[in-house]
Amino acid sequence: MTEYLARGFPGSPPESVVGPSRTAVLAHMRAEFFSGLRAKQAASLLAVKLLNAKKFRDLGGEDGERSGLAIVVAWLREALGGVSVVGLEDEEKLVLFLPGTELVRAEKAAKQAIDRGKNEGVELGGRIVPVRIGIGLADGSRTGVRWVDTLIGVAVEGASVSCAGGGNHCVHTELYDGVQSRLERELSEDAKHEPEAEHATEPVSEPEPVIEAPAPQPAPEPEPPPDVSIEHSPESQVTALVARDEVAEVRRELVELAMQRARVEWHERATKLSEEHTTQIDRLERRIAKLNAALADAEEQIDGLQSMRARDPGVASWYRDVQGLSDGEENHELKRELMGMIFQANMELAQELRGT
Repeated sequence: MTEYLARGFPGSPPESVVGPSRTAVLAHMRAEFFSGLRAKQAASLLAVKLLNAKKFRDLGGEDGERSGLAIVVAWLREALGGVSVVGLEDEEKLVLFLPGTELVRAEKAAKQAIDRGKNEGVELGGRIVPVRIGIGLADGSRTGVRWVDTLIGVAVEGASVSCAGGGNHCVHTELYDGVQSRLERELSEDAKHEPEAEHATEPVSEPEPVIEAPAPQPAPEPEPPPDVSIEHSPESQVTALVARDEVAEVRRELVELAMQRARVEWHERATKLSEEHTTQIDRLERRIAKLNAALADAEEQIDGLQSMRARDPGVASWYRDVQGLSDGEENHELKRELMGMIFQANMELAQELRGT
């Protein structure tokens, strides 16, 4: 297993403290990519971010965070076993380029590291701290990919998506066309400000001198001549784009914060509406109960009236005076008055019966 790690890379050997600069490692990464591209060899790239870095810093300071990142690198080393690694840090993310490694193997190693982070954790400050990581993937064998910077952009985007979803899973966004189009557009804009002699060659052919870059030495090394050409090459312009990715990361964080705020406001609004609906339902249920009671009373009264109609009221009379007496009968007036009294008594009795 061969490694080419940037100075201070987490989990790297002690000599990496005076090892190659980030620019040199990025150039070496590009050279490895172009070499594999010409040889039609597989390649993969991982971007790893530690989500609970704050907890590691709280328990062990900056060394605590570095310890968490170092154990993640150790797990990936163990899972990859014998794979060449070119590594650097990019915006609090570890970028691991794996020349000659297929994406399936890289994804399997990433998942093993995630599982160990969840199940084993890291002992820090006398306690076991779980390691939550988000990992983005990129396939160096993808047709149409011209630069390793495209792979870095795709993998970093995948790690951001994984972190936004809570981490502990791998994300392969496959946004190769979009990332590469953006890089080409930005390179074209930057090239307008460069002299013609400095951008006359194609980006693919420029990194060749960097392949022979000197190995890391124990003592601080002077800047190698190839680095001078790198700074003025189209690849150096791509390197400058990494800083612009910081702006993209801030934008993504702002979008995520806005989404979180919108979710909170939606939850508060939904809770308020639910309470209002509950109150309205209680009020309607009480009203329904009152209406049911009033309906029962009305039905009872109707039943009473229907039972009264069932009684025989007798034969209604059209006459309001005594009938059937002849004017020539004896004691006509007395009989008339007596029969009128009997009729009136019957009328009063009938009214009393109807009132009960």
